[in-house]
Amino acid sequence: MFIKTLKRNQNKKTHELKSCIRDTGLKNIFNPSIVEKNKKIFITFRAYNDKKIKPFNSFYLIKDGKKTTLFNLTELVKPFGVNIVADPKLIAMKKSVYVTFNTGYIKEGNQLYLMKLYPQIGFPKLCVFRHRNKIEKNWGFFLSSQNKIRAVYSLNPLVILEVEKEEYKKLEFVEIYTSNNSFKNYTIGTQPVIYNNKLHLIGHKKIFINKKRLYIGKLVIININKNFDIKFNSNYFVHSLRSLFGTKVKHNKNLISCTYFSSLSKTSKGLMLGYGINDVDFNIAEIKNNAY
Repeated sequence: MFIKTLKRNQNKKTHELKSCIRDTGLKNIFNPSIVEKNKKIFITFRAYNDKKIKPFNSFYLIKDGKKTTLFNLTELVKPFGVNIVADPKLIAMKKSVYVTFNTGYIKEGNQLYLMKLYPQIGFPKLCVFRHRNKIEKNWGFFLSSQNKIRAVYSLNPLVILEVEKEEYKKLEFVEIYTSNNSFKNYTIGTQPVIYNNKLHLIGHKKIFINKKRLYIGKLVIININKNFDIKFNSNYFVHSLRSLFGTKVKHNKNLISCTYFSSLSKTSKGLMLGYGINDVDFNIAEIKNNAY
């Protein structure tokens, strides 16, 4: 196992992005997701609400030059009948920016949505899949070469879905590929990005110790032109070795620690990663092409 720490992988761009988020003044910020489109920067993240109590709210920030606009994403979707926004992640598809999120842990089963944020706000579309799990967290959305919405549904095994029917409030998905291989304890982290005709995302490796778990990251590459051949990079990514031991503040009693990857984008020099640290902090780091 090769572990690469990301804490010191900083540059001017990562510092600027972190400052932009911290300047909101919100507390307990974690799990940032970042997309750039039309010279604007879009960011979602989770943080305490104004009362600084749980449940966490989700927020949506737009940086346009020197102007920064902040929205409470949780409040933004309530008029659409959705009261909980958990694990928001941004996706750039064609000329638009979307957000996907779930409705958290609900004993009876939660819901997962895909919603357009830019250039205009769209209705949050319920994502329906007949064989879905009772609790859904992350699907990795992307466009096919025919501009059909697809999703990486699972890494264990690799399952790819495609929209069969689209309605104003709903997207109905069907399964178009399932691998014969299993990748035990791997789950989807970031939304995928496409370059060199391959999907790139950061997956989470869950490690269990005495029925509690910790999360570390690994780059996953899926070849969309060769029957969805999947490869896992040899390196694991964490914020720091110290972060692996967790923090005194525990928002999740079943968690030892987590470097929770929520953002991945391609840069001219490599990959930019956004992630939460033990659900109490965040970081943005860039790794060079030869570092992964």
